[in-house]
Amino acid sequence: MTRRSLLAALAAAPLLHAIDPAKLEIAITTDEVDDDLGAALAFLARHGLKWAEIRNLEGKYNTSQPP
Repeated sequence: MTRRSLLAALAAAPLLHAIDPAKLEIAITTDEVDDDLGAALAFLARHGLKWAEIRNLEGKYNTSQPP
């Protein structure tokens, strides 16, 4: 490591702080929790999750559903 790269790394260090967990938008796919959408939504509520992807609805993949 050169002195120049060390100084550059030290200058960038304050920018590399940890991410605030409250700012993370963590999501799950509902069918990975449960095939029943209601049960999956209850799981989200219990664990404080706000984001989800719905892939299966009433046994059909979301791309096969009518728009």
